[in-house]
Amino acid sequence: MRFSHIRDDIWTIPDTKNGKPHSVFLSRQAKALIDEQALYVNGDFVFESDRPKSDVIEPILVDSITRALRRFISRSLSDMEPFTVHDLRRSAATNWAERLDAEERVIELCLNHLPLNKLVRTYHRSRHDDKKKMLWQRWGELVELEVENEPQKTNLHGNVIEFVRKVK
Repeated sequence: MRFSHIRDDIWTIPDTKNGKPHSVFLSRQAKALIDEQALYVNGDFVFESDRPKSDVIEPILVDSITRALRRFISRSLSDMEPFTVHDLRRSAATNWAERLDAEERVIELCLNHLPLNKLVRTYHRSRHDDKKKMLWQRWGELVELEVENEPQKTNLHGNVIEFVRKVK
């Protein structure tokens, strides 16, 4: 992620697996985190490496998040079935549908998936930007609410995690 790829509350990822740029609407919470991160970095990378191979500022390595997640699981969640970064993405999509009542097409667009149906790929060109923006904002609010309320983790379906608030 680069600061130069962020305009207002939109992060545009120029290179993606499907070959098309992808726009992510940053929730208020995500934008605040990125703005705070700007105080601690020296270059264009939002998350820069603290161990560059040279004097040039470099981003964290692609697999840094995966390694950090593995360490976190082994230290703090050793009794839970292991999960990956991709499982977190799947858990988000599941929660968007089940808890935020998002439309399947909007979820697919937020994940930058191309429609499997050739007819839809050819004729349905709507990007649903207003719906995607609303979903990303509601997701940020839900995550913030769950974190504020000290979530209890329950294992739903293998590697899909639902966060349930403690009753006070």
